[in-house]
Amino acid sequence: PIARSNEPDWYGTQRYAIEQVAALCQEHDCPLLIAGDLFDKWKQPPATITFLISMLKEFDTVIAIPGNHDLPNHNYDDMEKSAYHTLVAAGVMRTIRPSDHIRLPDYSNVYGFPCGFNPPCEMESTEEISYLNIALIHSYIWLEDKYPDAPEEARFDLYSHKKLKGFDVACFGDNHAPFCHS
Repeated sequence: PIARSNEPDWYGTQRYAIEQVAALCQEHDCPLLIAGDLFDKWKQPPATITFLISMLKEFDTVIAIPGNHDLPNHNYDDMEKSAYHTLVAAGVMRTIRPSDHIRLPDYSNVYGFPCGFNPPCEMESTEEISYLNIALIHSYIWLEDKYPDAPEEARFDLYSHKKLKGFDVACFGDNHAPFCHS
């Protein structure tokens, strides 16, 4: 992106940041979860894809959902044409299909809601063992600061009341500004 044009060693800077995250995942024995927008555009230069393939090999487990910038024309059905899908095909990350989940060996379930898909009003639990249910959601949700045209129903407290019943943790992509709320 244009924002990196002043960075003399963009790949080196990114490598440093990714290595820090990899060390944290290793230290805490946890997967890397990506809630979409791994890329700024769905079509990436081969050098960027190759760089990410080599970096994601640093992680034991990478689970992701595609965001709007990862999908051609923001269309989930065209995901196979994207750089995001190349990472999945290379085997360095797993993707979660809409409303599906991946069970982790630590008694966690990671549910995926890519760009254009929302969680159900209430997740049904049929598990005999108490699992930690994690939702990866690519949707713009706001807590206090918001974009000027952000809809009121995207306010976190309204959204969470309607869409997050049954989930213990939710990770949102598309916000471009981090926040934590419990």
